[in-house]
Amino acid sequence: MNFVDALVYPYRERNWLPKLGFAVIAALVPVAGLFLLKGWELETSARVFRGERPYLASWGRPHTHLFDGLKVAAAEFIYNIPGMILALYALFGGLIFFIGFFNQPDRTLLHFLELYLE
Repeated sequence: MNFVDALVYPYRERNWLPKLGFAVIAALVPVAGLFLLKGWELETSARVFRGERPYLASWGRPHTHLFDGLKVAAAEFIYNIPGMILALYALFGGLIFFIGFFNQPDRTLLHFLELYLE
């Protein structure tokens, strides 16, 4: 599949409007809609990878999309744990620096800015 086909394949299929319309409606559901869409995207990606027609997955069994979406979200969460740990470390490291810097009586924000801008 080339780049242009990757952009327009949903619109070349029969019954593409109801499938994408249901995806828009699912996106409006606060929490479960996210998992439904992730599962539907996973099924659609698998169909494109295998070359099965129609590429767009049907919404006939939304519970399978919901559970697949939960699995994808869990995998994404586990995959992002190292980045979250580093982000928290950077956040709290910066906070501890500022708390320690400003905890001394002769240091103020103006003093810090003077040191930083020199």
